[in-house]
Amino acid sequence: MVTTDSVCDLPSSLMSKFGIPVCPYYVRTEAGRFLDEQELKAGELLMHIAEGREGYSQAPEVEDYERFFAEKLTGAQNLIHITMAKHVSVGYQNACEAAKSFENVTVIDSGHLSSSMGLIVLCAAYMAEHHATKEDITESVKRMKRFISSAFVINDTHMLRQAGRISKQIQVLCDSLLLHPVLKLRKSKLVVGGIKMGGFRRVAKSYVRQLLLDTRNIDRRILFITYSGMDEKKLKYIQDLVQQYCPFERVYLQKSTSAIASNCGPGSFGLLFMKRDDDAISFFQVPGQDRAW
Repeated sequence: MVTTDSVCDLPSSLMSKFGIPVCPYYVRTEAGRFLDEQELKAGELLMHIAEGREGYSQAPEVEDYERFFAEKLTGAQNLIHITMAKHVSVGYQNACEAAKSFENVTVIDSGHLSSSMGLIVLCAAYMAEHHATKEDITESVKRMKRFISSAFVINDTHMLRQAGRISKQIQVLCDSLLLHPVLKLRKSKLVVGGIKMGGFRRVAKSYVRQLLLDTRNIDRRILFITYSGMDEKKLKYIQDLVQQYCPFERVYLQKSTSAIASNCGPGSFGLLFMKRDDDAISFFQVPGQDRAW
């Protein structure tokens, strides 16, 4: 069985189709600690923050993972648990510590977060469903990390400052000059990969064009447009830009969980997809069978 954390930002339909259980993250506010999406939705959290209050994510503790693994092992002989990038959250370290209590739990650092992490989870779950070995799944996931495009454009840097990822001075500078950082995942670390300047339309067009310009190296089978606190008009504008530069076979509009929203803030979004890797195992289609989804 392949398991993961709630911050993988995958549609519930795909989670159900592949039977992927999730261990929930937490979101802390002045009112207490809440289970990600189960007890506190992203929209509720963003309203809470808009009122001048705070909210931040917290990884499951070692004891949480121990209970989760023990429960899931009643239905499987082996577990492969895929976590958020290990340098972004302590989830990986806590899951590894919990796995020491079991002989049949393997923890893998996805190297990514949100729906880019979700792409890796889907790959692993599909392989498990088609009876791949634990070793094959582990090797494929490690290879796939390098072929995921994981970049998010941040609208409001307030949440980054609250999470301790940027200083107050940087936040003030970004707000005053309409600067929007683009955050990327590199070697399991969250880094600033660029800066966009201006209003929504200008920023979105520059970001989408930059990501999708080299269409030869893009795997067009699936794209996640994962967002936080964004209205339908803006989402439609992003979809139209994507269609203009690089049409995909499947496009999922995925609202981020509350734990992810607590870090990126409202108005942020990312285009998350795979780059071409002709040697990798395809989890969309296996020989002699129709497409998986």
